[in-house]
Amino acid sequence: MAAITAAGTITFGTTKIAVGIREVVVNQMVDIAETSNFSNADTWKTFIAELKEWDGSFNINWDSAHTHTIGETGALSAVMTSGPTFKGSVIITNIGTPVPFGRLLVCPVTFKGTGALAFA
Repeated sequence: MAAITAAGTITFGTTKIAVGIREVVVNQMVDIAETSNFSNADTWKTFIAELKEWDGSFNINWDSAHTHTIGETGALSAVMTSGPTFKGSVIITNIGTPVPFGRLLVCPVTFKGTGALAFA
């Protein structure tokens, strides 16, 4: 699994969230299939890579103006302050309960990519 972690600007659909983003994490994974030959039990297992997938999360300062909901789909674009820009279609899978962080309320949001993840 490769992970990219940074802060920056998130755009979901037409909503741009530029203030209060604390962290953005993008995970890239691949399914694997075993290709071992079982005729010799003393050998090591072998595998091949199959389908790729990605997901991620970001933490934002809670604001009642953020009206996104779980199950919502849309185009996500993240511009990192130091690192790549990534884009793709996502489904919001979780919006956590805002938790205190000093004097702020921080809200975790997770998403699942659907289709390819593009880097710029």
